[in-house]
Amino acid sequence: MKREKLFLITDSSFLGRKLKEFEWEFIDAKLIDGFYRNKEGNLAGASISMVEAVQNAIQYLNVTVEEAVSMATLRVAKAIKMDHNLGAIKVGYPASFIKFSNDFKQYETMIF
Repeated sequence: MKREKLFLITDSSFLGRKLKEFEWEFIDAKLIDGFYRNKEGNLAGASISMVEAVQNAIQYLNVTVEEAVSMATLRVAKAIKMDHNLGAIKVGYPASFIKFSNDFKQYETMIF
């Protein structure tokens, strides 16, 4: 796979908070070894935040911060063919921002 085709996604719903367990509709899940698993032990969701995904890309893929952020924004929009109105900071595009420090420890999420 070409490096420029890589992108980052997460289905984490807790904005970086690691809940030990949760119930949602018909799912009862517990956090086990970094993954949410149901009572049968099957995968029930991600516990990785987008900030953690960006940090992992920098650490394990040896990409720059700029490339990792692109992997979490514009590349995702391109992959789902929505880059005509998502994935960039432009007038008329919906915006959500994650502010994080150099050590990726402190951040906040802003949705506009």
